[in-house]
Amino acid sequence: VVGSESFLQVFPNLSARLQYEVFRNQPGNPLSGGVGGTENDGCFGHPAGCDCESGDRDEYLVPEPSDVLLDVYCGVGTFGLSLADEVSKVIGIEESEAAVADARFNSQGVASVQFLQGKAEELLPNLEEKVDIAILDPPRQGCHPKALTALLKMAPRKITYVSCDPATLARDAKRLVRGGYELVKVQPVDVFPQTSHVETVALLHLASS
Repeated sequence: VVGSESFLQVFPNLSARLQYEVFRNQPGNPLSGGVGGTENDGCFGHPAGCDCESGDRDEYLVPEPSDVLLDVYCGVGTFGLSLADEVSKVIGIEESEAAVADARFNSQGVASVQFLQGKAEELLPNLEEKVDIAILDPPRQGCHPKALTALLKMAPRKITYVSCDPATLARDAKRLVRGGYELVKVQPVDVFPQTSHVETVALLHLASS
């Protein structure tokens, strides 16, 4: 469910490509028929020519069953809920009250999912849960500096950053790299064709992991 006050990607095939880049090569890849949708719903259909079994596991956010996944700027819960069956717990953080209401509705029947409503820079410093992997999907202005500081203290072993502005991605990735992460992969996705905008999926590993 996506309410009238929540964000909706109106190009389902392009949205599928973006989600493929986030979930690619995972055991329960929703683009291969896992949690979160079917090929008929226009959201998780497998894009033509994509190979989810390429074997480059270190290049993607491959969760472990014991992992706690942090989904920051989670919206209606698309990414986190799609991985809920692959991890022990999902924690979603979203500022929009309407989007959190949709996320909680969408998570009915899904165990070990928690959605917190508020600003990431205010909630993350007080989050006591140990986080193993994280997804960041901030608005065009990127992540708040306090949110990145809190995330660096949590030190998840992998971070997937979904960006709609390459400039703010570069700024935030630089901060994360200085904080001990290695930028492993950057993949642009043309979700907004015939415009100057581009989505980008970046993967960062904690250097010691």
